Amino acid sequence: MSDLGDLNVWFCGLNISAEDSDSVLGGTCRAATLDGLFQLLSTVVLLVVLLIDTCLRKSRQPCFTKLKAHIYRWLILVVLQLILVASLAEGILTDATFEPTKPHLYLPQCLAILATFSMFICMHLAETYRLKSVLLLLSIYCIGSFSTQTFRLLSLLELDVQIYDIARFYFTAATMILYGCLLLLNLLVIQVSIGYCYLL
Repeated sequence: MSDLGDLNVWFCGLNISAEDSDSVLGGTCRAATLDGLFQLLSTVVLLVVLLIDTCLRKSRQPCFTKLKAHIYRWLILVVLQLILVASLAEGILTDATFEPTKPHLYLPQCLAILATFSMFICMHLAETYRLKSVLLLLSIYCIGSFSTQTFRLLSLLELDVQIYDIARFYFTAATMILYGCLLLLNLLVIQVSIGYCYLL
């Protein structure tokens, strides 16, 4: 049991327990932990899908087809990746002011960058090999990421500081909006594909 407490102290810092006890949502550390675990799980699932697809790809011929809203999706993915990198930099710089370190400030962003990079590869495979079923998996990832970012935003709003002066607030709001846009674009492509199947 003390190992779990030591892990909590390492991840959240020594003085985070007072901050978390006053919070209805459990504080920013709990929200960051939930986000980090979801991003880790998503990265593993996306990489397993990529591995399975690589094994099965030998039987398929590549036939690159741009999906609906191709440019917008890739533009949103690039902007999302840049915002995640900036959020990572902000977390590292903020962590540099604390002793001991608080990995909840930067570790979830590292995992989100890995998951988004996996999303780049899955999106490319979906277009190259017409794997529209991968879009369903990416939509589930976007729903989860949108939910965890909303939870993080609410936990930041619950703090008793000038929240609009914190860059983390803006990065979290921006990533939440971008995950929502990606979700809408994926659902648009899935809806068009289902409608096309009914026409056949």
